[in-house]
Amino acid sequence: MSKLDELIAELCPDGVDYKFLSEIATITRGGNLQKKDFTETGVPCIHYGQIYTKYGLFTDKTFTFVSEATACRQKKAVTGDIVMAVTSENIEDVCKCVVWLGREDIAVSGHTAIIHHNQDAKYLAYYFHSSMFFAQKVKLAHGTKVIEVTPDKLKGLIIPVPPLEVQREIVRVLDNFTFLSAELSAELSARRMQYEYYRNQLLSFDSNVQWKELKELFDIVDYRGKTPKKTDSGVFLVTAKNIRKGYIDYEASKEYISSDDYEEVMHRGIPCIGDILITTEAPCGNVALVDRDDVALAQRVIKYRPKNNDTIDTTYVKHYLLGQEFQERLERSATGGTVKGIKGSKLHIMKIPVPPLDVQRRLARVLENFEAICSDLNIGLPAEIEARQKQYEYYRDLLLTFAEPGSTLATDRQTDRQTDRQAEIALLQYVFGYVLLPLGETCDMKAGKAIKAVELTNDEDSEHPYMCYGGNGLRGYIGKTNYSGEYPIIGRQGALCGNVQYAEGEFYATEHAVVVTSKGLYKQRYLYYLLTAMDLNQYKSAGAQPGLAVGKLETVPAPVPSMTKQEEVVSILDRFDRLCNDLSSGLPAEIEARQKQYEYYRDKLLTFKEKA
Repeated sequence: MSKLDELIAELCPDGVDYKFLSEIATITRGGNLQKKDFTETGVPCIHYGQIYTKYGLFTDKTFTFVSEATACRQKKAVTGDIVMAVTSENIEDVCKCVVWLGREDIAVSGHTAIIHHNQDAKYLAYYFHSSMFFAQKVKLAHGTKVIEVTPDKLKGLIIPVPPLEVQREIVRVLDNFTFLSAELSAELSARRMQYEYYRNQLLSFDSNVQWKELKELFDIVDYRGKTPKKTDSGVFLVTAKNIRKGYIDYEASKEYISSDDYEEVMHRGIPCIGDILITTEAPCGNVALVDRDDVALAQRVIKYRPKNNDTIDTTYVKHYLLGQEFQERLERSATGGTVKGIKGSKLHIMKIPVPPLDVQRRLARVLENFEAICSDLNIGLPAEIEARQKQYEYYRDLLLTFAEPGSTLATDRQTDRQTDRQAEIALLQYVFGYVLLPLGETCDMKAGKAIKAVELTNDEDSEHPYMCYGGNGLRGYIGKTNYSGEYPIIGRQGALCGNVQYAEGEFYATEHAVVVTSKGLYKQRYLYYLLTAMDLNQYKSAGAQPGLAVGKLETVPAPVPSMTKQEEVVSILDRFDRLCNDLSSGLPAEIEARQKQYEYYRDKLLTFKEKA
């Protein structure tokens, strides 16, 4: 048995009293303050319009203030009072309310009811947002364009009034649901920010990518004729109101044209699945793909269809057009004051990057996965939030009618919300095959220590068994070491600065040699081959004694492919290296064998039997 069951069994075993609101509260109208009365500081105030746009069910802070002089003329709410908006443009918002939990009195605008009561304030607020209360307010509301429930009519509302201990336990349970939903909403917000961040990162291209105007890539339909007469049924008409950022909202504006009118506009090129739609006004710059047949387009919507499907992927283009870089360019090209719009002639000549088709498709696949998590109505967090909201509403109404609670609260799961640099790099590697990063981000670079010339010998011997690397490569042999392992080494001083060696085992590096260590994104052997191919000598300083500064090397960009690709490259290059350089195998060994064979036959051919 739950704690709520125990409290009901103990405190109200025979049922709960239902009372008129007037029996437990006094109801007064709000004051007459207006938005023009708002000040930056002063007495806190609540305006009725804010109740269904800015506030939740409870608050201890206000968004706005009025002066002391204005506040003196207003009606006030005290701690625990409920402020209810009694007018709205729709039945859903009328009678929405907020509990004031702050310590000081607040001024309240007109079109409100201030409910001062002797019950648990949160309990009443939850009830005023329940389906049972909704059924009562529908009967009390009147009006068409403006819906109103007068404060006097609120007095006749019937409210279940259990003992305060029961009310507080109900509040505790519902607060848990509210908290979990808030956490999920914050998670969704973080995911959306992460999605936008990755989208902008993935859709940033360098100058090596080809850029083309939209009109080069697409056949365009910019419908400028008179919109056919609207009908109650027929072919769905997609207007600017229906197009959101990434999808068509068929519920936003349900408008149709007749089948006859539809046939008349077919010659203009009716939308087909996969076509790109862009709004040019009200709002400007929303983008979606057509996802069903039998739809028509209204004005202020332009349709783009690829001229060549082997060149362009429309899902990739959709994401690029929604990205920060293109949207900022579009906004700069738009004209108008309050309502901005863009002319088709300007839009058609805007350029977009056109990477290879396989890259476009990988980009589209990655971004669609992100978008699904953030936006899809059937999967991801929105579905979880919707499920939680339905669960909350179910339990809220269940608790407030005092039926037996039927379930326990699910444990919310926590998700790491950090934008991880390693994840970003892996994502770019997946899409493009590699990512360009400065060497300083991927490698540690340290110069060795100076030695005296007398410590070196030209040839290896028992007292000088270790290789010593300097500015121009192998400097000689030495009797001590300062490194052990496998490292690429860059010479940084002298005419041959920028040369790259690969040291294995124990060795010594002088102050003119830079020992390079991967931070985890490179295999050491791959790093050696990469640095060798980069022609680092081009970054040397000018002068009688050329040199390479470590600080300069750290700024040089270098490609970072995946570890799998690095292993593949190293395997191939190592085989070539052995083939070309190994003394016991490969071409040198074959050349030596051929040389011996040649000498054998040469000597044999040139050896004659001497005459007797």
